[in-house]
Amino acid sequence: MSVSPPLDASNVGRPLGYGAKYAPPVETKGTHHGVVNANWFYRIGAALIDYSVPSVILQGFIYLQLDLAGWIFLFAFTVINSVVVQGMTGQSLGKRVLGIKVYRSLVELHTGRMVLGQLGIGYAALRLLLNVVIFNIPFVNIIGIFRPAWNYHYMSWSDSIAGTKVGKIKTMWKQPEIVGPVVRSD
Repeated sequence: MSVSPPLDASNVGRPLGYGAKYAPPVETKGTHHGVVNANWFYRIGAALIDYSVPSVILQGFIYLQLDLAGWIFLFAFTVINSVVVQGMTGQSLGKRVLGIKVYRSLVELHTGRMVLGQLGIGYAALRLLLNVVIFNIPFVNIIGIFRPAWNYHYMSWSDSIAGTKVGKIKTMWKQPEIVGPVVRSD
């Protein structure tokens, strides 16, 4: 019987002994399963885009004395943007502009390890409902705004409850694939 060395940064990805599995990757602050979590500034920026754009349009409706139509537009835009689009793609309008995406933490049944998966409309609706409830509780809403700034994985309360993560993606749009070897032109 062999004794496995302790897990540290020096033996990540190396075999731990005969019949032992590889060491898991070391997670640092702000990473989760190889995805860099979106920090507080990305999240606030995306929220400002998501909620200021329809609010400005709502002010236009109110100026034209079409209050009911404006509120219906605001509700419809919020549901479509934050539930339907974000549930299907993982990105709302603001998240797409800033290059971040919402993932759902899943447990693989055959291995028991945590993986990141597609958000889905149900979990997107749960996140929106939790945010509405949390941000309508006095004093809790102020703490909730700043919670991702000090949380180890930059998670809000709605992320912790719903089991979701917000991570950075490499680009907002798909980049063309490089075919063939890359040649340096120095």
